[in-house]
Amino acid sequence: MRNGFTLLELIVVIIIVGVLATMGISQYSAARENALKNEARASLLLILAAERVTRMERDDGQYVVCADNSAVNTNLHLLLPTAATRSWNYSVTTYTSGTDFCAQASRNSATIVKNFRIRAPSTLAGRTLDPQPEEDATCP
Repeated sequence: MRNGFTLLELIVVIIIVGVLATMGISQYSAARENALKNEARASLLLILAAERVTRMERDDGQYVVCADNSAVNTNLHLLLPTAATRSWNYSVTTYTSGTDFCAQASRNSATIVKNFRIRAPSTLAGRTLDPQPEEDATCP
């Protein structure tokens, strides 16, 4: 009686391991993309809150314009990633003479171009409505 595996048994095991690895990698990619989207949404809500506070502190009552992550951190007192390994680029633009703003998160990887935006709170019938980040939208 021989000890060991036949060539057929080894090939079957390699095929099964390959199929499982492929399924695992695709699930990992989807979970990573979902985490990155949640990071952008959370950061835009932070920018919204920081803009509200900064607007109340300023004498002119206007929102702050920020061109990149460093400017957002400096002007709004946040700690968003600024290193080369960051996932998102953030910017804030104002319009209507500085009384409205739009913050945008954009990511441009080798295969994915993704944008999120959040606009200044609006009012309806005297109530302030809290905006939510919009996917696949850019600032004007």
